[in-house]
Amino acid sequence: MSRDELAGVIGNYRVNAVFDLVDRAGSGDEGAALAVLASIITTGAERPPTVVFLLIRHFLALLKIKTGMKAGGYMHDQYKRKADRFTTKGILVWLENLRVAEKIMKSTSFPERILLESVFIHSTAGRIMDDFSDSAGAA
Repeated sequence: MSRDELAGVIGNYRVNAVFDLVDRAGSGDEGAALAVLASIITTGAERPPTVVFLLIRHFLALLKIKTGMKAGGYMHDQYKRKADRFTTKGILVWLENLRVAEKIMKSTSFPERILLESVFIHSTAGRIMDDFSDSAGAA
């Protein structure tokens, strides 16, 4: 589905905000990425679990390309350029942090915005988040 087709279904703002977030993930401009994320959440453009899903899908496509597989369909060249901004380890850090965030969202009442911000902060620093969803402090 192209950006225009998707915009026709869910509206331009939502599509542009999500694409903007995905483009900024790992761009080196963490402040801009966090600002886009805050805008998406505060305006209700997407629910946090949907943001996690879209980011997981994006980073899985980048991982496929990084490991030599063809991915992204007609957007392969664009995905290739994005994949080149990351090491394989960097992509795996993002995927692990997104997995942890998804698990925490499903098993606790931890504030989703803080959780997503933590994903960005940890991932851009190359650090894995703690998975506290099974701890005694979890709701």
